[in-house]
Amino acid sequence: MSITQGKIHITTLARKACLTIRLRKSRIACQFDANLSNTAPALTGGLESRKIFLRDVLPFLASAPAQESRGNESGSSVSGASQGSQPGKQGRVFSAQPFGLAQLRKIALNMDLTVDQLVQPNGAPQMISGLVTLMGGVFAISKLAVRDPEACALSGLVRFDASTDQPTFNMSVQADGYPLSNLTQFTNFAGLVRGPFDLDVDLDGRGASPAAVAASLNGKIMAVATDTVVDRKTAQ
Repeated sequence: MSITQGKIHITTLARKACLTIRLRKSRIACQFDANLSNTAPALTGGLESRKIFLRDVLPFLASAPAQESRGNESGSSVSGASQGSQPGKQGRVFSAQPFGLAQLRKIALNMDLTVDQLVQPNGAPQMISGLVTLMGGVFAISKLAVRDPEACALSGLVRFDASTDQPTFNMSVQADGYPLSNLTQFTNFAGLVRGPFDLDVDLDGRGASPAAVAASLNGKIMAVATDTVVDRKTAQ
C-alpha cells in the first residue's frame, strides 16, 4: 500500500494491532483484532481520530470523472443526474462489474467509528460516530450520527444486503436544521445558499452491480429549507 504525502505506522500491543495513517495534517488511528485467514477473514475494533481534514482524505475517496457520456467498453454506466452539469465534464461512473458476493459473505467486520472533528473545506468541524458491520454478506453503517457545532444533527442508516443473489440497498437519513452550506460546498453552488434545512431521505435499490443498484434506486428525498439566505454575488 502506498500513501502519497502520508505515513503509515503499525504497532502491536498484546493481541491488538494499532494502525496510524497520517495524511498531511490529518491523523487516522485504528485499534483492531484481525484474523486474516483465507477461509473466514475477520476484523474487530474501532477507528478513533481527534481531527481529520476532509481536504486530506477526499483525493483517496473520489473517483475520476467519466470520459464518455454513455456505456463504454469496460462495462460502466454514467448516472443521469450528473450529466450535462458542465460543458466538457461528465458525471461519475458506476461500475457494471458484478459484486464479489462469495467474498463478501466470508468476511466478518465490526468496527466502531468516532471522529471528534471532521473539518470541512469551509473550516466547519463536525463530530461523526457510527458502527460499521459486515456479517453473512450484510454490510451496514448503523447508529450514524453527524453533529454540527450549531447543535444540528444528521442521523441515519446505510444497509447493503449481499446474502442473496439479488443484493438490496437501503439508505435512510434524517436531519433537523442541518446547514445547507455543508452540502453546497461540494457542488458548483458553494456559497450560494446558507441557512438550516430539514432533510428526509429514504432510498431503496437492488442489483448485482453498482450500476444496477444506482439505476434501480427508488424512494424519496425531501428537503425543507428555513430562514434561507441567497448570496446575490454568487448567483451572478
